[in-house]
Amino acid sequence: MVRRAKPEIAEAPPSDAEMAAVLGEAYHAFQALVSQGGRAVAEWRRYSKKTPWVLKVSEGKRALFYARPDSGRLKVTVLLGGKAVDAALAGRVSKGLHASIRAAKVFPEGRPVSVRITRPSDLRKVEELIAVKLESTTRTRAGR
Repeated sequence: MVRRAKPEIAEAPPSDAEMAAVLGEAYHAFQALVSQGGRAVAEWRRYSKKTPWVLKVSEGKRALFYARPDSGRLKVTVLLGGKAVDAALAGRVSKGLHASIRAAKVFPEGRPVSVRITRPSDLRKVEELIAVKLESTTRTRAGR
C-alpha cells in the first residue's frame, strides 16, 4: 500500500498573493465576497494544527459563513438553524440550493450548507443563504 503525502499546512494564514495563486480565477469572487461584509469582521482561523486555515466572517457573536480556499475554488459554508432551513425550503432561496440543504447533516448548531465558488456569479447562492439566516435570526430576536 502506497501512502499519500499529506499536504503541508502553513503556520501563518494565507497572504493575498497565496490566495490568488491557490484560487486562480476564483480569487476575484473571494475578493467580492469579503468586500461585501459591511459590519462583519473577517478573521483567519485554524481549529487544530492538522486542519487548514478557514476564513470566519462574523457579525457580532454570530458567524455568517466560513470560507476555505481550495485549488481553483472557494468552499463557503453557511450554518443554518432550524427556522432558516424551514424558510429556505419554503422558497426563500433558489431551488438549486434545496438539495444541498436537505443533504446537509443536522448538528445541534444547525446544518452546514456548502457552496463551491469558482466565479463571482456563484456568490448569489451564498448571499441567499446568508439573507435567510439573518432574516430568521432577526425575526426570532424580535419575537422575544
